Amino acid sequence: MHELDWQRLQRRLLLGGVAPRFARRTVVELRNHLQDLVQAASADGAEHEAAREQALEQLGDEDQIVAEALAKSELKTWAYRYTRSMFLAGPVLLYVVAVLGITFAYTVPIFSVMDLSLSEPWPTWYFWLARLTTWFCEYLLTPLIACGFCVLAIRRGVPLFWPLLGIGMLLFLGSGWNSVVEMPAGPRQGGLSFQWGYQFIPWRPVQVGWVQTLEQLLRIAVYSALLYGLLNRYRPFGSVRP
Repeated sequence: MHELDWQRLQRRLLLGGVAPRFARRTVVELRNHLQDLVQAASADGAEHEAAREQALEQLGDEDQIVAEALAKSELKTWAYRYTRSMFLAGPVLLYVVAVLGITFAYTVPIFSVMDLSLSEPWPTWYFWLARLTTWFCEYLLTPLIACGFCVLAIRRGVPLFWPLLGIGMLLFLGSGWNSVVEMPAGPRQGGLSFQWGYQFIPWRPVQVGWVQTLEQLLRIAVYSALLYGLLNRYRPFGSVRP
């Protein structure tokens, strides 16, 4: 008597792009339907084992169930249905929104509420807050977003071409920033300065020194190595195929 592996069935549905809520609901409904079929067969006089075998045959095998579910596009996640739009533009858009939101959060309210100015001494805590925040945006935000989209692509079972292309654009954009936070000191005014660019770009306004460019390329290499390790080690569905 063949049996359905419900856990593997749910993993195959998820890997095939079925939304998690639909995958869970499908498994629950199938299990309930199987019980109903077993009870119906038993009521007709069949032994328990024979009734279960008959119910499983009526329900269909695992491959058939998966194929029928994957054929319904309305069950698929947005990530699977709109892979190109979500993974090509998503990482960059999320990064831009996050940077703008974080920058606004630690500059505009503080300067307006506390009446700070660039020409007057800042509280020590705000100086360190600004430095930590800019450091986070410059070095940690990019790999966090990249890893997040990488994990999402793996969990949704989407082809990795568009996610990797979008993440590559994110790494290039996010690694090109250099930020400086200066406190007012004597005649010098404090300030927050941001610069983006690479030396090899043939446009003078975004050209920076080679030392800075090499450091930025090193960031891209480190982030890429991190993503490579994630792609090779993160296997939420094991060796299950859709």
